[in-house]
Amino acid sequence: MHSSTPKLSSNNGMQKTMEATSKECPSSDAEIFNFTRGRFVTNERDELSKRHRTFNVSELARQAAHAVQADACIDIKKYPDGMYNRVLLLSMDNGKEVVAKIPNPNSGQPHFTTASEVATMEFAREVLGTPVPKVYAWSSRAQETLVGAEFILMEKMNGMELDHFLPGMKIQDRLEVVKSIAAQQKSWASVSFEQFGSLYFREDAGGSAQSPLTYIDHEGRKVSDARFVVGPSTGREMFDDGRAEIEFDRGPWSSLEAYHAAIGKREMACIQHIPQLPQSPVSLHGPGLYQPTREKKLKALETYFQLFKHLLPTDRCLRSAHLWHGDLHAGNIFVDPANPTQIVGLIDWQSTELSPLYFQARQPHFIDHEGPIMHGLERPTLPPDFAQLGTSEQRAAQNLFLHQSLCALYRTSPQHTRFFSSHATYSSTEKHRTWRKRGG
Repeated sequence: MHSSTPKLSSNNGMQKTMEATSKECPSSDAEIFNFTRGRFVTNERDELSKRHRTFNVSELARQAAHAVQADACIDIKKYPDGMYNRVLLLSMDNGKEVVAKIPNPNSGQPHFTTASEVATMEFAREVLGTPVPKVYAWSSRAQETLVGAEFILMEKMNGMELDHFLPGMKIQDRLEVVKSIAAQQKSWASVSFEQFGSLYFREDAGGSAQSPLTYIDHEGRKVSDARFVVGPSTGREMFDDGRAEIEFDRGPWSSLEAYHAAIGKREMACIQHIPQLPQSPVSLHGPGLYQPTREKKLKALETYFQLFKHLLPTDRCLRSAHLWHGDLHAGNIFVDPANPTQIVGLIDWQSTELSPLYFQARQPHFIDHEGPIMHGLERPTLPPDFAQLGTSEQRAAQNLFLHQSLCALYRTSPQHTRFFSSHATYSSTEKHRTWRKRGG
């Protein structure tokens, strides 16, 4: 994640003019190398260590200057921390700006996470027509670069993040933004893949992927592109909660059945070998409540293996793999400041997985709201006793109605994808999502 309003480093030495070729930057700047956006309520020491990353700032600046034909980097500013990456804005003596993204230790598998993100961005831009930043230079192998860490150097997106405008947006403008996002997703849904996993350039996927990428384009034509391959999945569920240290099949997979079987085998391996089972984020914990155990979880997985083949969809659209942006919050959506309904860029493609639409089907985070949630394709309505409500209650009911209307528009938009075309299909996607999350 990067913001159009980066935070200045608190170290004065980092703010001074820096020659990209020779002058050294401070190497112990806590502001640059550490997570400083907030605090953690539990396990803070461990959480902070997962987000601590040192690297050679001077070398990063030198390479950034070289990438945009500048002589020197004259300023470095830090963007507010994301949960998985350190992001800097580097300003050059020729007026150009470069965004540098350095993954934290908790971002995913070394090499694969960065290599896949860069390939995914190029495919999204060149094939899907999605406005994403152009990558100037990158390295997915920390040991092979003088920077001392993996990095991506990319263009700074034009425009500003949607979250600068969203709070004061009129409802009609919000509707236009929802339509624009739906149009982007229509493009993503119109291209399907024969394999499940993550995208890579051919030379970066290792021995697990040899065949050129094959996909069906928006006109139904089968296309082969030798630049890319499908390799191991970089999805968060392959890495988070101690999974990084466990051996299991990370892909790629050639069928939906193999993909689902691998999910079950992954969870079985992790349940058996992770030293301490993570607590479920969707369950309550305490005396007298359900207490998960390894035995109970393994029993649930036995049921999963017995059932999943019978629950898989038969619709080809739902059985194929698709590339999707899974984190569409307002900070990752860039819009034109003069016309904030016009989307000019989508950032943060890290950990993108080619997976079924029913795992991708989630309304964008920026239209989430407090209050009752609509689960299907029904239209929202005002309370039957709306006329009898007090002024403040009517205002609250109208506010909820407007938020629910945005959700309804997203799900029923004619620009949107086929998997929202019927209530039964949408319910199926929701059930599959719940089924995967609540594994016992």
